[in-house]
Amino acid sequence: MTAALPAFLNKFVQLGYVTPDLDQAIQHYARHGVANFLIFDTRDTHPNARHHVRVGLAWTGPVMVELIEPVGRNELYAHALPDEGFGIQLHHTGYLVENDAQFAEAVAWVEAQQIPVASRGRNEGSLEVLFADARQTMGHHLEIIHLFEKGREMFAAVPKN
Repeated sequence: MTAALPAFLNKFVQLGYVTPDLDQAIQHYARHGVANFLIFDTRDTHPNARHHVRVGLAWTGPVMVELIEPVGRNELYAHALPDEGFGIQLHHTGYLVENDAQFAEAVAWVEAQQIPVASRGRNEGSLEVLFADARQTMGHHLEIIHLFEKGREMFAAVPKN
């Protein structure tokens, strides 16, 4: 018997990719019709964080493309980087939840499935995220995203292509 899927898995919203060169990855996507990205560096908002990343976000239809360039050694993303040279590798699929209860339901499902939690964080007023390492069963991580007011504003500001 197969367990019923939790509601959050019906809220697919994002494909997250890791690359060693964000600018080159954006040029690659531009050649395929996705040229307009919102670009930011997490160091700007979290200068004392242990790790930071450069990020490019773009909507293509109902799906957001997230391009991530880790700066320095970041274990969450290291496995998806090429050993040398340039590349773009799928890291996660992202799922949007509406409220605290749905986030808790998603976390409970991840725990019940015994999927290791790779990272969990909360940026008050912006978002709460959980990365579950589902590489053994799905080939990539799952990102569960709970947006607060500033996060919803940021998603709304992401360019549509």
